[in-house]
Amino acid sequence: MTRNNMEKKIINNPNRCVSDSLEGYVAVNPGVQLVKGYQIIIRSDVDQLKEKVAVITGGGSGHEPCATGYVGPGMLTAAVAGAVFSSPGAHSILTAIRTVSQWCSGVLLLVANYTGDRLNFGCAAEQAKIEGYNVESVTVGEDCALENVSKTAGRRGLSGQIIMFKIMGAMSEAGKPLEEMVRVGSTICTRLGTIGMALTACCLPGGRPTFNVKDDEIELGLGAHGEPGVKPLKITNTKETVQVMLDHMLNLDNQSHFVVTKDKRVVMLVNNLGSMTQIEQYTIIKEAVNYLQDKGINILRIYTGRIMTTLEMSGSSITLLNITDEILRYLDAPTSVPSWPKIFKTG
Repeated sequence: MTRNNMEKKIINNPNRCVSDSLEGYVAVNPGVQLVKGYQIIIRSDVDQLKEKVAVITGGGSGHEPCATGYVGPGMLTAAVAGAVFSSPGAHSILTAIRTVSQWCSGVLLLVANYTGDRLNFGCAAEQAKIEGYNVESVTVGEDCALENVSKTAGRRGLSGQIIMFKIMGAMSEAGKPLEEMVRVGSTICTRLGTIGMALTACCLPGGRPTFNVKDDEIELGLGAHGEPGVKPLKITNTKETVQVMLDHMLNLDNQSHFVVTKDKRVVMLVNNLGSMTQIEQYTIIKEAVNYLQDKGINILRIYTGRIMTTLEMSGSSITLLNITDEILRYLDAPTSVPSWPKIFKTG
């Protein structure tokens, strides 16, 4: 794909592209609706969720289907959309809290570990508490790319967020109290890890690519908003690429590394960042399975698809979660949201 082709997009206006997209999404998904005057997608049956905890998230747009595609029974109660790669404003988040609190017993905010998201969700949560709403937050950051996190905001929130959406949504459907959901969610954050790579950058609607990747290189450890990765690598083959990714993820010298628990049971999510072909994606899965099995790691579930994209970026990320029987039950619980992938059970 040439740079000129990457810049082509069919949109009405870059400043309205998110609102236009949300209106179209609601038109084909009767299970959700827009809050009038806001870029907030909410369950159409929210008035039936009495005594249950609402699960709300949000963030910059451009990660389609995240987070809009995960609003519905078994997952999110509402999602607040910002502009492309920009956090939604605190007032919009507060509006979502106020709206669902008419019916729900409490609100759990799932916040990606980015400065803008933490600031705006934090301000909204504090104001909501002042107004008397029962609100708590869990910040999700599972990026394993950063070799040193001392001068950063910490591990960034990547596709592991979607696993959190599923578990917290299942707990909400089961009627679990807010305090228990916060406890479980905080524990899960310590059991997640993600590593990504990309062959191309993405470009904003009406804009140019956010960074350059040489024709013979890939970018290891890129960010979800089109940020460059931790280092470029020469393109080799899938096996070697996956080995480099997972070696980096499990490297004890890497401050953000993923720690495999003693029982060595995980679920794996392999995420298409936007325009990776299925030939490439399934070959990545094959090599990741072989790598982990060679280390004696038992993969109980595999999820794959365009789960959290960065517009049309050609790339992939691998997320691992150390699993327990309790967490596995929540992952296996039913959901009817359009974007949660089919489950592949391997054990």
